[in-house]
Amino acid sequence: VILLMIGINAIPWDTPDLEPTTQTAELNVLVRTILKKLATDNRDAHLIVAEITPRTTPSRTIEEYNRYIREELVPDLAAGGAPLSSVAHSRNFRDENGQLDPARFAQANHPNKRGYARMAETWWEGLVTAGRVAGSGLEGVQADPDE
Repeated sequence: VILLMIGINAIPWDTPDLEPTTQTAELNVLVRTILKKLATDNRDAHLIVAEITPRTTPSRTIEEYNRYIREELVPDLAAGGAPLSSVAHSRNFRDENGQLDPARFAQANHPNKRGYARMAETWWEGLVTAGRVAGSGLEGVQADPDE
């Protein structure tokens, strides 16, 4: 199993454009190239790709990138035979009404301990869904809600 979460520090995620920026389009090409290479070189491995975690301020660019991962890239490569799936970490940072919850962040774009614990749960669910582990294995494990 290969778990892949790509960093986004070099991308201007706060651009107000509705269309992806040139850099975002370049990132899409780069991510596709990386995933194709990983799938080719590791035919027996299941690749699980994470969508980008949200920031405390909504970003259309992050939403577009995540849509690309979820609706275009992963289905396209999986249709070509690559054992590939994705996980969405954004739900870990939303309240019960679907709104971003700043209390789940240590900074504007990094989770706190509670956020990281929820991300671990999401990775685990991805492993279970991919058929790579059985059961929950995380029963009784909780993040400290005060951190």
